[in-house]
Amino acid sequence: MAQLLDERDMGVLTSCMSLLVALVSNNHDAYWSCLPKCVKTLERLARNQDVPQEYTYYGIPSPWLQVKTMRALQYFPAVEDPNTRRSLFEVLQRILMGTDVVKNVNKNNASHAVLFEALALVMHLDAEKEMMSQCVALLGKFIAVREPNIRYLGLENMTRMLMVTDVQDIIKRHQAQIITSLKDPDIRLT
Repeated sequence: MAQLLDERDMGVLTSCMSLLVALVSNNHDAYWSCLPKCVKTLERLARNQDVPQEYTYYGIPSPWLQVKTMRALQYFPAVEDPNTRRSLFEVLQRILMGTDVVKNVNKNNASHAVLFEALALVMHLDAEKEMMSQCVALLGKFIAVREPNIRYLGLENMTRMLMVTDVQDIIKRHQAQIITSLKDPDIRLT
């Protein structure tokens, strides 16, 4: 399986990553050799290296492959190799800092899918407090947005962060905005 992750064709690589997600969901022990290759794939995508234009969606290099790769990584326990861990956190940092809310709905959907999968991976890896603080600050921006779907995604992910990590003191800084968001009427319920 690890050799398949060296594939340069994005369509084949996306299919291989789907297979890997299914396999590691049942038994990650047999696929440890795939972990560094997944990180290399994410690095390649984050740097937009060798990504054909037809696999770039609204300026985002293969968001589907990015999401699948990060999902596969979540089935492994913490990354222990220091070089692989450093590379992975550099990629995650790039994703976190490179995502913003824009007016184009399609671009938002793709970039937010990548972002929220990156947040899930950061939580899974139990990142250092500084990165968690950046995640909370980013989510704070999302809960302040007028678009209700984005606000709900921000609130949902803040809740997940509270359940996984010790960031209560950081999230408290956003308490007023959270309460305001919770008081906002949901037009879908009326």
